[in-house]
Amino acid sequence: HAPGEHLALIAADLVVFDCIEAALRSELPRALLCEYTSCYRQTNLGQLLDIAHEGAFFGDENVPALVMKYKTASYTIVYPFLMGCALAGKLDEQLHSQIEKAMYPLGENFQLRDDYLGIYSSQQKTGKSANDLVFSKYTALIHNAWLLSGEKRLFQDLFLAKNKSSP
Repeated sequence: HAPGEHLALIAADLVVFDCIEAALRSELPRALLCEYTSCYRQTNLGQLLDIAHEGAFFGDENVPALVMKYKTASYTIVYPFLMGCALAGKLDEQLHSQIEKAMYPLGENFQLRDDYLGIYSSQQKTGKSANDLVFSKYTALIHNAWLLSGEKRLFQDLFLAKNKSSP
C-alpha cells in the first residue's frame, strides 16, 4: 500500500475515536452507544472477511454468508433499527431478538440484490463503480455458481484470472 493509504486509515481511526469520545460525553442513551459499537465491530469483522477472501478463496460457503451478515446486513438494515429503538428508549431483549430475527434476512437479501447488480448491471444504471467479477469478489452468487458448475477448477481459474475486463 502507498503511504497515503496508511495515513488515511490512521486519520479515519482518529476521527472515529473523536466521535466516540464526543458521544460518550453527550447525553445519548447508553443503549444507543452500545448498539453503535456493536455495529461498528460487526461491520469491520465483515469487511475484514471480505478483504481477506477477495479473489482467493473457494469452497467455504460460510465466508460470503458471514460477510453478508456481519457487513452489509448489520450496517444497512439491522443496526439502524436497533439504534432507532435504543434512541427512542424502547429497546429491550425481546425487541432486540425480534429485530435481529426479522432484519438479518432482509439485509442478506439486500446484499444478494447488490451482488446481482454488481454482475449484471452497468455503472451507468446502478451508480456502482466496481464490478464484482472484475475484482474477483467471492460473493454468495459466485459461490453458488461455482458449486453448480460442472468444471469447478476451470470456473475458479477463469474467475481468478488477472486479465478480465469490465463489461
